Amino acid sequence: MSMRPIPIRQVAATTISPNDDNTWTEVAPSAAGMKADRLEQVTDWLASRLRDRHFGAQLVVLRGGRVVLDRSVGATNRDHARVTPGDRFVVYSLGKPFAALCVHLLAERGLLTLDKPVSVYWPEYGQHGKQGVTVRQVLQHRTGSPMPGRGVLGVLAETFAIPNWAKSIRRVEEATPWFAPGSAPAYQFFSYGFICGELVCRVTGKKIEEFFDENFARPLGLTRTSFGLPRSAWGERVVIHGRGAFLFNWRRMREAVCPSATTSTTAREVAVFYEMLRCGGCAGSARLLGEETILAARKPSSDGEVDRFIKAPVRWSQAFMLGGISSEGPGCIMGRKSSRETFGHGGSSCCVAWCDPARELVSVYLCNKSVPDPIGFAQLRDLSDLILDGCE
Repeated sequence: MSMRPIPIRQVAATTISPNDDNTWTEVAPSAAGMKADRLEQVTDWLASRLRDRHFGAQLVVLRGGRVVLDRSVGATNRDHARVTPGDRFVVYSLGKPFAALCVHLLAERGLLTLDKPVSVYWPEYGQHGKQGVTVRQVLQHRTGSPMPGRGVLGVLAETFAIPNWAKSIRRVEEATPWFAPGSAPAYQFFSYGFICGELVCRVTGKKIEEFFDENFARPLGLTRTSFGLPRSAWGERVVIHGRGAFLFNWRRMREAVCPSATTSTTAREVAVFYEMLRCGGCAGSARLLGEETILAARKPSSDGEVDRFIKAPVRWSQAFMLGGISSEGPGCIMGRKSSRETFGHGGSSCCVAWCDPARELVSVYLCNKSVPDPIGFAQLRDLSDLILDGCE
């Protein structure tokens, strides 16, 4: 498989602001090189889901830094209030790239080396056959340890440990790999975010939420994006429905810091983050990441081989899922028509964010309704394909 970095197109730094409503005025489709009739199909798709009275969603589509769609629909289920652009969704695994890029930034600054074992920075991690697992293998989902436990009981134990960072970290330390580290991709369910977060803490002495806020959120003006919902923002949350809803509506869980599961944010703010990446790491006059760092994060680490935990083909990079998968399942949620340059991530089966640099597209869809995986993945795939069809 090709492991070459995908070039970043030279574009102006993003100036879009998540806090300036004037920034979010939709342009005429033709002004952004989009087809009006195809965008109507996107909004029709969104409207069709409003038949479910529990449904709430945000959708943002940018092309070339211009706002093509910015829609907030449905109810937050707080006295049936309508979803607004500032309401915060829990986005599950969509937060994983935020955590991964914190680690890449440490590597850019020379504070850690991706090809050194995790145990160099976090000695307690190197137990039970994990002593040789490198930081890069963590980012690639190649530690051989998808989660500390196995089966349904393992998932439940890991989930209920989320509000206790120390307990979750001990579980990671005590885990034994299921497969030989480095041998194959095996999606790290919740542990991915905990490992990234603990690495940030061990190297900098700062919690990952503090590091992310200093280096990404504040420079980009992301005032509503956080690993875990701040206590003061409880009234801005969107209530979750469907699988696992009772857990992720539980205040202690929603406020917990787990970069793999409890990130709270808005579609506008996720779009601003991906637009910064599309622009080579620049936002206004500030550079947040080097272009080579972004290329490293996007470099393919598997080319559609079956992930041994997900049991489906996925193109992984070293922070993101990659496009170019046409089969069924989570690997194609960025669209069957997505280019191989596309990078992004899903959140459960109800959220997806991606950037296609060649098409200059950024798309973010956040929803509060989890459905069975095959149905949810198909819905995300179909929405992504409708957006891709809108390009002239």
